[in-house]
Amino acid sequence: MIRNTTKKTVLAQRQKTLGNIFSQGIGLMFSRRQEDLGLVFCFKNSADIMLHNWFVFYSIDLIFLDSHMKVVEIRQDFKPFTCYKPKSKFNYLVEVVAGKVKESRTGIGDTLDCE
Repeated sequence: MIRNTTKKTVLAQRQKTLGNIFSQGIGLMFSRRQEDLGLVFCFKNSADIMLHNWFVFYSIDLIFLDSHMKVVEIRQDFKPFTCYKPKSKFNYLVEVVAGKVKESRTGIGDTLDCE
């Protein structure tokens, strides 16, 4: 489960943690939209990478977290076949279907818990 502990809301009932370069490279590519699933990307060092939404056929919300699981940046409604360069470095990236950030009222400075 992925929860916003600051607002006491849920972003995803199920979560999948991606800790290696292979699983992170695939991410949501070629997957079907699953309302209750969120991906958590874990990076050993602060990441400063370009992200793409190639071969993901639906929009997603991106939540960038620091080493303390605090939200440092949000990108809502990340469209298929586009790229995005985050403005902030991050240690974790959470991907959920588009609309979950708004629905959960997640904002900069909130803390997430990813069980």
